[in-house]
Amino acid sequence: MSRHGNPRAIALAAVLFVALPFAHAEGQTRQAQAQPSSAAPHAKAPGKDPQALAALKDMSTTLASAKTMSFKVRTLRPMKLASGAWITLIGAASVKREGKDKLSVETSGDYFPFHFYFDGKTVTAFASEKKIYAQKDAPGTIDEVLDQAAKNGTVTFIFADIVGSDPYAAMTKGLQSAFVVGASTIDGVETEHVAVHGKMMDWEVWIGMKDRLPRLVTLTDTSQARKPSHALQFSEWALDQSLPGDAFSFNAPADAIKVPFRNPGQMVTGRRAPAQRP
Repeated sequence: MSRHGNPRAIALAAVLFVALPFAHAEGQTRQAQAQPSSAAPHAKAPGKDPQALAALKDMSTTLASAKTMSFKVRTLRPMKLASGAWITLIGAASVKREGKDKLSVETSGDYFPFHFYFDGKTVTAFASEKKIYAQKDAPGTIDEVLDQAAKNGTVTFIFADIVGSDPYAAMTKGLQSAFVVGASTIDGVETEHVAVHGKMMDWEVWIGMKDRLPRLVTLTDTSQARKPSHALQFSEWALDQSLPGDAFSFNAPADAIKVPFRNPGQMVTGRRAPAQRP
């Protein structure tokens, strides 16, 4: 879900999509080994199914109530080239969150790799390969920092609402229908498969039956004629566990260069990164 739009990225665009340019193509993705939903042929007709809304609420409560969380996410993102051809980019991120005012993200894959730190007072974006970083004062909450970053185009994470204070409110904003498709198994985890229809996005989420955590999310952009689909897979969830004391702080290497705070892609390429569709 984007921080803007309906639903907001997990929009759950629940994936990481960083609004950064295609920097290099490398790496392989491990596909989710999902069995077809057992109840798919009998899925309820579109409507605001109370069972589906309850599943989303349970997931939101689990996420929002965690004092700390860490997880990894792998994404598949379609992108249209200037030639008109479509390609798929593979991205990955390692995410840590503590309370409402500490967040760190480390991205890799086909996207421009960088580290993002927020310690409740300062925001830092560090491109380790290029040894450059941007830093600015930003007292407030994770919600406030990510909302502001999305508005000014510096950094946008599609999974933003997962680490926000109220995932349910974000996921159901603009919701037109939601229903339970059935039960699926994702990498050995029994999940409840929920489908949601919004104004600009149709999306699905597979929620762990026992832990009530998102395991897989797919997004279809219905505002485009081709209706490109995105996918993200979550793994290595850990809630309410101790995190390293320096997880959210940044100590600049002696040879690192400080630059104005803007999109890390701009810092290196000198061109504006493509805007992410809400």
